[in-house]
Amino acid sequence: MTRFAGIIYGFISYIGRRKTFYTVLGFGLVFVFISSCFYSENLIINQRTIEQSELIKIVRAVTLYLSTFWGMIFAILMGMTTSTSETDSKQIYLVLSKPITRAEYILSRMFGALVISFSIIFIMSFLSWIIYNLRLGMLDLRLWIGVGTITLDLTLVISFVTLISLIIPRILAGFIGIISYLSSFILSIEVIKELIFSGQIPVHIRIIARIIYIIVPPFASITKLATNLTNELSIGQSGISTLIHALAYLITCLFLCVIIFRRKEF
Repeated sequence: MTRFAGIIYGFISYIGRRKTFYTVLGFGLVFVFISSCFYSENLIINQRTIEQSELIKIVRAVTLYLSTFWGMIFAILMGMTTSTSETDSKQIYLVLSKPITRAEYILSRMFGALVISFSIIFIMSFLSWIIYNLRLGMLDLRLWIGVGTITLDLTLVISFVTLISLIIPRILAGFIGIISYLSSFILSIEVIKELIFSGQIPVHIRIIARIIYIIVPPFASITKLATNLTNELSIGQSGISTLIHALAYLITCLFLCVIIFRRKEF
């Protein structure tokens, strides 16, 4: 456990000295302040005044999606370098010469990337939470249920991009991570899902679509689940299916990361 914590601390300290972290966080905070300008008890949409119960749902969703977007960007960047930064600089030989296994090394690096990426989401969410609670004159705690659920999404993003970066160059792995993230949102649109799985298209296309749904990580589904949990008490059958799919995907990615990294030659 001490060795595990040591690698995590070293990785977090290293990223904490990089400008990229503060650049992403800085842009995220700017967007938080911009979005907070719309937090008002008398918000009018389509010539209709939004009630506070509806408004708080909108604010939670905006806060969660905005924070998650920036956290995911950094998570993809972290996944690109989790297994390659010390490999490229040849410092990996020094690290692995110590009493630590390759499995401990790669898992601790991914956990460190998770902590750093989650800190962006937490800081942005906390600042937005303070602003909208003060402006709306309330104390809302349900946002943090969604923030906690997003941790699963971050972990999946980091493990997925790390896995890809172990197989192909990290720039290409980051590109695939971004494409997969965007594709998951397109595939999560209800109209598209209903069309694909309906009987209106040929059988072979439906089979291909199901394969694509299995291959593409359920990033958007987890984000949608997190948003729903901020407004609903019940997780629902679809939420349970999403969690099972995400956990199965995550365990598979972690397992493959350990296997490939253990066999990788530097």
